[in-house]
Amino acid sequence: MRAGDRLPAIPRLAQEWQVKPSIVRDGLLQAQSLGLVRIDPRLGTFVQQPDLSPLVSTLSETLDLALMMDDRNLVHLGEARIMAEKETAAAAARRAQPEDLLQIRECLEDLQRAVSDRSAFVEADERFHVAIATAAGNPVMTSFVRALLIALRPYRLRTLVTEDDARKTAEGHVSIYQALVDGDADRARREMEAHFSNARRLISQHLGMEPRDDGDPDR
Repeated sequence: MRAGDRLPAIPRLAQEWQVKPSIVRDGLLQAQSLGLVRIDPRLGTFVQQPDLSPLVSTLSETLDLALMMDDRNLVHLGEARIMAEKETAAAAARRAQPEDLLQIRECLEDLQRAVSDRSAFVEADERFHVAIATAAGNPVMTSFVRALLIALRPYRLRTLVTEDDARKTAEGHVSIYQALVDGDADRARREMEAHFSNARRLISQHLGMEPRDDGDPDR
């Protein structure tokens, strides 16, 4: 069900699930406390869009603490981002609706216009990746990707990137977008991984480490 849809009445739900109406009522009250539904005594029970902003805040604080403890945890954050976003890209290729692709396209165009402005480029890049995660249809994963991007933002803003590097990065985004448009999940996953190989190189340079053959930085 989508946000705004009305659930069936309690007696009907109780009949379908073969439980007492009081159990259904208690379950709905608990769901309301979690922000999953809204109960209106006069109109019924309606599905709510979950508010996951507290999850984003908690994740961001945890990731910030990890970075404070050891700057090299930046490598682990980058690895986590690769693992997460390869799968969100694949899922988005399977599930994206026309309006999702339009949003991703607009972010891509902003990215292409911002190759000479590091701050604007990073901001547009974040929106591009969050839009893909949103198109994948998993709000928890979207929150995770957003939290990772927030944690990585200070490092990305400080990383020295030439305009030519930024332009090549934008070209990689075009390849990802085209795979999404074509609905090719495997290619979307591969294009996302190829895109991150360049990002991993920049992180390694930032930390003064050279990547090994397997792509992980030397310790």
